[in-house]
Amino acid sequence: MQGSQLTIVVACRDRLTRFGFELFEYLVSINGGKILVLDQPESCPSSELTADILSIIHVFSCRVHGLRKYGKKIKEDSSVPKF
Repeated sequence: MQGSQLTIVVACRDRLTRFGFELFEYLVSINGGKILVLDQPESCPSSELTADILSIIHVFSCRVHGLRKYGKKIKEDSSVPKF
């Protein structure tokens, strides 16, 4: 990322990263770049933190549900060797 000026343009912060935007913004800035966010809604830090935590919980609950469904398919598949 070093060299010429890097500018990343995104419509919304959530389109770039689900959470941890500040860390990503810091990494870009120390390498001489900047992030331009077109839609910047006014929200307090506590509501952003709440939204981030709910997003993390949602992602992991979907993964657990997907693994459970995949496990059932493996049990039903006769071509998978049983140990």
